[in-house]
Amino acid sequence: MQSLVCIIGLSIGFSFFAIGYYWMKYETSYDGFYPGSKNIYRIYGIDKQSGRTIERLPLILLEKLRQEFPEVEIATAIYPRFGSRISWEEQTLGDVNFMFVDEHFLEMFPPKIICGNTIQLLYTTEEAVITEKFAEKYWTSPEDAIGNVLRDSYGQMLTIVAVMENPPENSNFQLDAYRADINGRRHFQQNTPENIWNISFMGGETFVLLNENVNVSKFRQKIKNYAVDNNFNENLVFQVVNITDMRHTLGSNLSFSITYIRTFAGAGLLLLFCSFFNFLNLYVNRMLQRTREIKLRKTVGANNLSIINQLQIELAAQLVFVFIVGGLFLKLVIPFFEQLFETQIISGDLWKQFLIISIIGFAVISAACLLAEIRFTRFSSLAQSLGNRLFRSTNICIQLAICIFFLMCATIFFRQVSFMNNFDWGFQKDGLIRITATHRDRTTIVENIKQIALIQEFIPSALFNIKDEPRVLDGEIKWHEKPAGLNPVVEIENVGRNFIQGFGIPIIKGRFFEDEDLSSNKAVINQEMEKIMGKPDIIGETIEIPAGYVTTDGTIGMRTVEIIGVIKDFHTLSLQKPVHPLILQVVNDELRGYFNYVRVAKGTENQTIAAITEVFNNHSSPGDPDEVQIISLPQLLNDFTKSEKASLQLFSVLSALCIIISVFGIYSISSSNMERRKKEIAIRKVSGATATDVVMMFITEYAKMLLVANLIALPPALFLMNRWLVQYANHTNIHIWMVALVVVFTFVLVISTVIAQVIEAANRNPAEVVKSD
Repeated sequence: MQSLVCIIGLSIGFSFFAIGYYWMKYETSYDGFYPGSKNIYRIYGIDKQSGRTIERLPLILLEKLRQEFPEVEIATAIYPRFGSRISWEEQTLGDVNFMFVDEHFLEMFPPKIICGNTIQLLYTTEEAVITEKFAEKYWTSPEDAIGNVLRDSYGQMLTIVAVMENPPENSNFQLDAYRADINGRRHFQQNTPENIWNISFMGGETFVLLNENVNVSKFRQKIKNYAVDNNFNENLVFQVVNITDMRHTLGSNLSFSITYIRTFAGAGLLLLFCSFFNFLNLYVNRMLQRTREIKLRKTVGANNLSIINQLQIELAAQLVFVFIVGGLFLKLVIPFFEQLFETQIISGDLWKQFLIISIIGFAVISAACLLAEIRFTRFSSLAQSLGNRLFRSTNICIQLAICIFFLMCATIFFRQVSFMNNFDWGFQKDGLIRITATHRDRTTIVENIKQIALIQEFIPSALFNIKDEPRVLDGEIKWHEKPAGLNPVVEIENVGRNFIQGFGIPIIKGRFFEDEDLSSNKAVINQEMEKIMGKPDIIGETIEIPAGYVTTDGTIGMRTVEIIGVIKDFHTLSLQKPVHPLILQVVNDELRGYFNYVRVAKGTENQTIAAITEVFNNHSSPGDPDEVQIISLPQLLNDFTKSEKASLQLFSVLSALCIIISVFGIYSISSSNMERRKKEIAIRKVSGATATDVVMMFITEYAKMLLVANLIALPPALFLMNRWLVQYANHTNIHIWMVALVVVFTFVLVISTVIAQVIEAANRNPAEVVKSD
């Protein structure tokens, strides 16, 4: 049984850590397969006033990088995407996912060309390079696609000159085709010198390939304040990130951050440590149980070397079983892991990592066991070497500390998930469904959706959505007596006249939009915006806000609106963010919004979604997407807690595994401990100790180990979990009862594991013990 516990525990530890380590390496290897990826960097900006990240930078930066930075070997950009219906001959291909780049992009990120041209690609605006998947969708083979001419809705002709391999899953560039940009650069050339560094103007995602021997730290410092120091833009600073780290630096929409992934790998390492110390403890315990056998072997002529060889062969046999069972466990959990964490596992790479980790781990285990075996065979009295209480107590304390760490984390995760599940978002989420207008014939689809009997109310909007980051229009919002230097991040959304009625949001002051407001410049704000403006009589005040467009010379269009009402604060972002100032305007065309909502009776959401999906399918046109994006608001909000729920599952599973491993280990060690100390117990009883005194003696010993384990585990667990909680603007708090609950639970768990053996040992007849020994 002890061997079985050791094998299963180590198998789970190795396989779990292999998955975590593989996931961490995979997530930090995006686009690492390109030549020179170690020297490829993405440059992005930070607005000094608002602190928001600016992913698209002024295109003038490309020229400056090429002219004034000798460290830069190649500078290139991904330009703004101009959505356009693509057709071929008489067939509409839909809105093809084109990536607009310049002629240097494919030099920095060379694709693997299957057929067609291989040199000087996209040096003209009449060329297109498509993926193998796109080619096989419309032509019989990649070779048949070469030479065909595509036409966009602007009349631009594109000749397919090459077909490349599909981008791998671990690439940031997921697309159907590349084409040379013309529109972005044309708008850039029309810009005025005053606005050429305006971050509101059409910019690009900027990449640089640095020379091989460049000091990256010095380059970061040199470019950081380049725009400020040269008086180009006093609010724009630059940051630099390697291409392999770009996904998690700028990917705010990812379900699992790199911090979570590293936590996963670290948790796997802790589980491996727990199983390692349990293995070592039980291995030594089994050697102690074989003391008599080893002495007999020595009596009949065995030397220390032969005994060590025998033990090492037995150990090797166990480790072979560990590898086999670990491999079976990996095979079992891979599909579950891919589904839960929304990632793809490349089996060959994972098995390679598992093999390497196993070899290193087995070498460490063999070395540790070899040291134990040497001491085991050299000392005549095991009680003076490996059998001492300090060795066993230390290993048990380490195992218990890891268990307590996971239990404390799981408890706090559970509280935060419960807090988020029951959080009041400020609107009535039950019965709300979001509809994304992905099809072209929006007007007909909306009119048919309104006729569905299950729908109580149709709530139009333009782009209003619950999201990770605020949707901010470029340009400074102004009002009368605005404090100097104040430039808050303000959301501006267009919604229908029945928005607060449909969402169940109370009006605090004034009124909401009415029919006569469709053609007027009226606005409704939330309480947070009212607080920032600091005006007691806010109704009737005017605000100058961005109009949502930029002129050809780079000037931001502005408009003045009158405040007619104040609504109660409600959340439009994930719970990691606070409520932002919000300005609402009324939509002028209620049939053309991209995000629309409907309210239905609670419990009829699935039926309504099916009916709406049928409407979309009945009015789909060539080129419309195959999938319809419809989701209930409770499900949408539930998706925002995906990372937290996965963390809860992770630490709950780890806690359970550690507890199982540790309980079996403690039970086995306690059993042999009672057997070895039976003479001690008998002497104590002969000297006057009662069975209760003996029981309390052992309980006290285990209580001391638990105290040490709690002192080791609780401070780092509370420190790390407190740092995790403060990233949320809305979170639960850590209470003393949570700590007490974990302490009491582990105490009851350990004592209940050993109490039966302790009571049995305490109630033995001391005369029989002395006689048998």
